[in-house]
Amino acid sequence: MVENIIRVFIFLSLCTVIESCDPGYTCLIKNQTQSKLNVYINHDSSDIRHHPPGYRELIVLPDDSVTFFSYVGFGPTINSFPYNKLVVIKELDTILILVNKQEIINYLKAPQGSRRYSLVIHR
Repeated sequence: MVENIIRVFIFLSLCTVIESCDPGYTCLIKNQTQSKLNVYINHDSSDIRHHPPGYRELIVLPDDSVTFFSYVGFGPTINSFPYNKLVVIKELDTILILVNKQEIINYLKAPQGSRRYSLVIHR
């Protein structure tokens, strides 16, 4: 009897902890072209304690996607998003330059009810 009560208590406690956790979101770059993309992202210089300065290069193959940021919460915000510049290059041509956090966040789109934010390149 006591053993069953303990099991029920543990189960309810576990359900409460899991339910109360904040969900996370993911930011992706989707390449819907027939060419390889070189994507350069730059960390916010005020966030230097968590990330090294300079650009990070991502290579996104045709019809593929790459996750470039994940965080706990419901979506990217100015305070939680670490990148302040994003440059997309395709076949030696710069096809997209985003120069601040808000501009990058505005380009990220998520389907209704999803927390997978995508920046889709389809040129």
